[in-house]
Amino acid sequence: MALGNVSVGLNLKNKAFNKGMRKSGQVSKGFGKTLASTKGKMVAFGGAMVGAVATGAFASMIKGQLGVIDATAKLADRTNISVEALTGLRHAAQLSGESAATLDGGLQKMTRGIGQAIQGTGAARTALESMGISIESIKNLRADEQFALISDGINGFGTQAEKAAAAADIFGRAGINMLNTMALGSEGLQTARKEAELLGVAFDRTDAAQVEAANDALLRVSQLVTGIGQKLAIELAPYIEFVSTKMVEFATTSGGVGQFVIKAVEKVAKGIAFAADIVRVFELAWIGAKVVIAGVITGMLWQFQMIEKGILAVINLIPGVEIQASQTLGIAVEAMKETTKEFASDFKKTFEKDLPSTKVDKMFAKIKKGSKLAAAEIAKARETAVTPIAPPEDPDKTKSTGKFQGALAGTGINAIMTLVSGASAEPKETMAEKKTIEALFGIKTVLETIKELSKPKVGALA
Repeated sequence: MALGNVSVGLNLKNKAFNKGMRKSGQVSKGFGKTLASTKGKMVAFGGAMVGAVATGAFASMIKGQLGVIDATAKLADRTNISVEALTGLRHAAQLSGESAATLDGGLQKMTRGIGQAIQGTGAARTALESMGISIESIKNLRADEQFALISDGINGFGTQAEKAAAAADIFGRAGINMLNTMALGSEGLQTARKEAELLGVAFDRTDAAQVEAANDALLRVSQLVTGIGQKLAIELAPYIEFVSTKMVEFATTSGGVGQFVIKAVEKVAKGIAFAADIVRVFELAWIGAKVVIAGVITGMLWQFQMIEKGILAVINLIPGVEIQASQTLGIAVEAMKETTKEFASDFKKTFEKDLPSTKVDKMFAKIKKGSKLAAAEIAKARETAVTPIAPPEDPDKTKSTGKFQGALAGTGINAIMTLVSGASAEPKETMAEKKTIEALFGIKTVLETIKELSKPKVGALA
C-alpha cells in the first residue's frame, strides 16, 4: 500500500514536471519569436535611418549642383563663351592642378583686357602684339577660342619668364597660376573638352536654361515664404504689442514684478502643500485602517483564548485529567495589543501634526513679518546716518560735539556698507542685519519644506 502511494506521488510529480517543461518550451519559443521580431524591427529602423540620411545627402547634392550649373551658365553669358566650352576649360584646369575658380577669374580678366586692347589701351595689347596676335584677328572670337589662341602664343615664348610676364598682362594675377593649363595648347584643351563631355560633366545651354528656370522657381518659392512671414509679422504686430502691454500692466499693477513673482511662488508652494494635505489624509486613513484591523485581530485572538480556557475548564473536571492552557494565544493577544497601541499612537501623532498647508502659511507669514521689520530697521539706520545734528549752544562743548558727529558719520558709513555689501564695520550685528538674516533663513526653511513635501510618503504607507 505504501508502495502504491509512492507510485502515485511520483506519477503526479512527474506529470507536473512535464507540464512545467512544456510551458518552459513555449515560453522559450515565444521569446525567440520576440527576438526575431525585434531584430526585424531594428533592421527596418536602421534601413529607414540610412534611407533618410541618403535622401538628405541626395537632396543636398541636387541643390548644390543646381547652384553650380546656374552660376556656370551666367558666367558663360558674361564672358562670351559656350557652356560646353567653359566646362571643358574647367576640366582642363583641374587636370593641370588649378581650380575652376582661378580659371573663371582669369577668363573675366582676359575679356576685360582684350576689350581695353580693342580701345588701344592696357597691358594686354602689348602682350598680344609681342605674341604676333593682332587685335582684328582675336576680337570677334569666342572666349574659349581666344584662350586657345593666347595659349599657343604664350607657349611660343622661349623662356618661362616671358611666358609669366605675358600671362600676367592678359590674365592678371591668375595668369602665372594658369601657365600649366595653357601649356596644354589648343589641341590639349580640345581633348580635355571632349573628355569632359564623355564623363558627363559638360552640358549645353539648353540644359543650363532648365536649371536656371528651376532655380528661379525655387527663389520665387523662397520669396513667397518670406513674404508670408513678413505679412504675418505685420498683421500680428498689433496683437503682440497688445499682449506685451497687458503683461507689463498686469505685472506693474500687482505691486511690481518682484511682488508678482513672490505671489506666484507662494501660490505654487501652497498648491504643493495642498497636494501634501491630500497625502496626509490618505496617510491618516491608512494608519486608522491598521488600527482597526489590529483591534479586530486582537479581539478575535482574545475570544479564541477565552474559548480555549472554557473548554479546558470543562475537560479538567474529569477526574485524573489536568491540561494546562497553551501560552501561544496569550502571547499573540499581548503582542497584538502592543501593536494596536503603537498604531493608535502613530495615528494620534499624525493627526496632531500641522497640515503642510498650515506650515507653509506660517512660514510665509514669518518671512513677510521679518522682511517688514528688516526694512524698518534699515530705514531707521539710514535716517540716523543722514540726520543733521544741531550744534550745541555752549562753545566749550564744540570739541566733544565734533567727536560725536564723527561717530555718527561712522555709524552712517557702517549702515551704507551694510546695505551695499552686506558687511558691517562694527563687530556686532545690528538689528537690521539680524532681521535680514532671519528672513533669509525663513526663505531657506520654506524651500526645504516644499522640497520635503514634494517627496512621496513611501515610509508612511508601509
